[in-house]
Amino acid sequence: MMGGNIWVESLEGQGSTFGFKITLPLADGAPQEVPTPPKGVSCAMVVDAQDANRVILAKQLSLMGVETVECHSGAEALAQITPEIDLVLTDHNMAEMDGLELAEALREAGHDVPIVLLSGNTGYAEQDPARRFLAAMLQKPVPRSDLFNMLADLGGSAPAPTAIAPEPAPQVVSHARALRVLAAEDNKTNQLVFSKMVKTLDIDLQFAANGIEAVEMYESFDPDIVFMDISMPKMDGKEATRSIRKIEEGTGRHVPVVAMTAHAMEGDDKGILAAGLDHYLTKPLRKAAIHEQIENACPQDVRPPLAPVAEAG
Repeated sequence: MMGGNIWVESLEGQGSTFGFKITLPLADGAPQEVPTPPKGVSCAMVVDAQDANRVILAKQLSLMGVETVECHSGAEALAQITPEIDLVLTDHNMAEMDGLELAEALREAGHDVPIVLLSGNTGYAEQDPARRFLAAMLQKPVPRSDLFNMLADLGGSAPAPTAIAPEPAPQVVSHARALRVLAAEDNKTNQLVFSKMVKTLDIDLQFAANGIEAVEMYESFDPDIVFMDISMPKMDGKEATRSIRKIEEGTGRHVPVVAMTAHAMEGDDKGILAAGLDHYLTKPLRKAAIHEQIENACPQDVRPPLAPVAEAG
């Protein structure tokens, strides 16, 4: 009736997307925005887990003549960042690595690109120590005019990013050792993401690049808990766990092994747990779930991993 159309795109087993399109007249007296292309920004990276949010931002940036690189996670952004990218627009709340953690990771990797955080709770973000790595913040939902004004204000001369100062060495008040965590993960970016998610914990973290290394490090490192990726080269996570359980036979020792996998189909968990793993976490991983597993695995003679560590004076 309004001269538009409506459609559906559907893929079995994945879901359906519904859309509609109509043409409407411009309201009388409504000023038409003609954004000015921002100086020094020709290519921007948009980081958001929601496809629709990335598409909207990309279209808004295209009105200013800015090309975009879209990423659905912080890990993907770290993998795709290049010197040609002049600006990073990132959502605040994302699984595995949130927008503030991404900003810190980019600075640690040596990137000085301006970073803008899009947050539904800017007051909370303002209190985060990683706020110093941001050029600007915008409250979600972001009006198009606010986005245009922010880009105009940056004007290619965003404040220089704050360098990451060396963290003071912790003062260990207990002679008990730190909890030993072994993470078997073949992907370097995933290793970085995992290390970021546990960086606030008082633990001794080591990585294995495949199942064979995981078994060897189980014997040499003597971990208190193992996070095991299932799909790895040379030896997968299930086979590696079977080998670990054989080593433990007759010793009375049973180290918790937690599966980390993207396989989330019904029945996958049964096959993984049948291989001797104790718990099952699906990717994208969530920091709270990882912290919970580590805390639950802490022996009595080990420093609590979640206890605050006193800073050097």
